Amino acid sequence: LRWVLAGGNAQILENFYQLLAGMVREGKDLNLIIKALDQKMPKNEELEPKFQAEAPSSSYVKLVLARIEQEISKDEKQYDAKKVHLEFIAPPPPTKGFQAWLAHMYPGEVEKMELEYATTVSQWGNITLVDKAVPLVARGGTFAEKSQGSADYEGYAISTYGITRNLAELEDWDRFKIKDRNTWIGECVMSIWPADGQAEDIKPFN
Repeated sequence: LRWVLAGGNAQILENFYQLLAGMVREGKDLNLIIKALDQKMPKNEELEPKFQAEAPSSSYVKLVLARIEQEISKDEKQYDAKKVHLEFIAPPPPTKGFQAWLAHMYPGEVEKMELEYATTVSQWGNITLVDKAVPLVARGGTFAEKSQGSADYEGYAISTYGITRNLAELEDWDRFKIKDRNTWIGECVMSIWPADGQAEDIKPFN
């Protein structure tokens, strides 16, 4: 996962694994093999910037967020990727209602900040897990409507996912919260998939 998130080439990684497999067959010292893995492993400083940028494909986002959910909820159940849905907290253009979000996140700068808004809401921190796809009519709702529910959507507060219920405890959602959650997700990834093999407990986002 670290390799992929760091933008590594899959063929290069496969060739490396084949090299290690050959070392195992030849009976090489296990410590040498572990050292080779450690040297190849993308380090934290390589991964950290990746979580301040646009999120990759939905399959990777689902994997990462579901794994964080397992840690938060202390639930080891496996998630079916086909049944896991992603939700953009602040809706991306051209979702109906995004203009109000744009004005909220960039007050007084609406006309020149649409591209910046689109870039920001596509980042890791603005995406969460939901039990079922949010109705189109509710995707552009206010944060209060999304978190506490409305006539069109039950809301994050009653989600079965702890990673999403935590959002309902926040008073507001803006570009600064997205940046903070970007950092939090990155820290969770580096704790769950540590470069040194020493996993650490993670704390909910708040």
